[in-house]
Amino acid sequence: KDEFVTCGGVSLKEIDFKTMESRLVPGLHFAGECLDIDGITGGFNFQAAWTGGRLAGLAMANEEDFRSRKPVSGEAILPDAEQSRANRAQT
Repeated sequence: KDEFVTCGGVSLKEIDFKTMESRLVPGLHFAGECLDIDGITGGFNFQAAWTGGRLAGLAMANEEDFRSRKPVSGEAILPDAEQSRANRAQT
């Protein structure tokens, strides 16, 4: 087999695998081929990307600002800091 997943990228030592969040930059999440994963192809890179994407997405969805906000249809998802504090105070 000649085909390999592209190596290079963000070091796996810098990633929290429960959330796919950077250990160096809080709030920065990674998934897919931007990570330093190296191996023979055959679906393994797809599975790593899908699993990492799901972990990162769930982690971001569970962050405080997202949990405290219920967006109205057509409204921006990211709340401003004042509204986030007000929402947290009500719960």
